[in-house]
Amino acid sequence: VPQIKNSHMSAALLHFLKEHPNVKCITQKFQVPGHSCVQEVDAMHSVLDRHLSKLELHSPLAIFKAIKNSRTNKPYKLIQMQTQHFLDFKTLSNCLSLSKVPYKHVVQIYYENNSNNLKYKLKFSEVELHSVAFLKGSQRQNSSKAFLEGVPDLSLPLKPFQRTKLHILGA
Repeated sequence: VPQIKNSHMSAALLHFLKEHPNVKCITQKFQVPGHSCVQEVDAMHSVLDRHLSKLELHSPLAIFKAIKNSRTNKPYKLIQMQTQHFLDFKTLSNCLSLSKVPYKHVVQIYYENNSNNLKYKLKFSEVELHSVAFLKGSQRQNSSKAFLEGVPDLSLPLKPFQRTKLHILGA
């Protein structure tokens, strides 16, 4: 959970809303300690670990094929990612006022398209949502601008050996 419970993830979701105007809102909910269950991702890691530990792999293509063949009943779908798929959400996060969100304590974050406020709950039982204006002072003053207009280029410059990565989707 801490890997997705931060300002970089919030910046990524806000960027997603900007790029997809047909999506009206996103609600991000987090598990509460003591109320969690085994995740599908944990099962995927277990399957991959068991399968890959039996193999001797000598090339990236071999890893690609091994992952694809690790589950026979529902093979994983693999997507080879290109440079343009990697975006710098840290830079976007630094351009926004997301430090006001108490990420350590939130249980739910609500993102709404074309809104300059991010809403969150500290307890699921709360009826009212807390609200934070995520635009910084000068951005907020010019509220006539479109949602997240003028944010920096998110393209992340990569070194040659980092040009592709593999993303695995459970089927």
